[in-house]
Amino acid sequence: MQITHLDLTPSLGRLLDPALVPSLHKGVFITGGEALKQDQINTWGDVGCLFNFYGPTECTIGVTVFPSVPKEGKPSNIGWQFDNVGSYVLAPGSQTPVLRGAVGELCISGKLVGKGYLNRPELTADCFPYLDAFGERVYRTGDLVRLFHDGSIDFLGRKDNQVKLRGQRLEIDEIEAVIKGCQDIQDTVCVVAKHPKQQKDQLIAFIGINESRKQGKPELCLAESTKHLIQAARTACEERLPGYMVPTHFLPIERIPLSVNNKVEEKLLRQLYADLPTTA
Repeated sequence: MQITHLDLTPSLGRLLDPALVPSLHKGVFITGGEALKQDQINTWGDVGCLFNFYGPTECTIGVTVFPSVPKEGKPSNIGWQFDNVGSYVLAPGSQTPVLRGAVGELCISGKLVGKGYLNRPELTADCFPYLDAFGERVYRTGDLVRLFHDGSIDFLGRKDNQVKLRGQRLEIDEIEAVIKGCQDIQDTVCVVAKHPKQQKDQLIAFIGINESRKQGKPELCLAESTKHLIQAARTACEERLPGYMVPTHFLPIERIPLSVNNKVEEKLLRQLYADLPTTA
């Protein structure tokens, strides 16, 4: 089979070895559905033509694209809007545009914007408002971005799910890259989670024993044989990251779980942490 174009979520795409699809070399590898990670750029940057797409379901469905992401490119750069798309970067919850380079909420306009949510009139009114200042209806994505001087858009995350801890914004990609650089560590995902016995947010690093990611609930691997992985990850983080970015707990796990949409199932990871009888 000669595959020349491939469209996968980053979580699924990271499982694909370029050597297994030589026909895709110098072809087009399209990612979307979740944030692109640096390891995908490292893997495919010299092999194929990597496209980074962005588009919420409510806008059916492509809004921006960064074509031909360079190997030294920034994974959070989601590129430029399509010609049939209108966009605004507004102060969250307002109709006030932010200055170029400042952080604001991405709002989408144009014919691709959906009509709303079925039988959810209040949510529809909140998310699909008519902006008097601009004379059109938009979809408030809830995504925080900033506009670069070349017109491309830097994706920073969800406004209601910003990764902050003790007032400090965490660079999750950087933390995960440090941990993945440790010998024998195949995969990792970091999340902010709360244990019911502590009632405070903690940064948790889940260390994948196996590189494969699958759907379903994995098992934690809290055994003597995994202690060296925990120590290696902690030492690397303490040596290379500021203190506030060092995870509180490192939990070896059978594999990183995926949702039915092939995205990392962070909700399940948080539940695994909450189900622990005690924490260190």
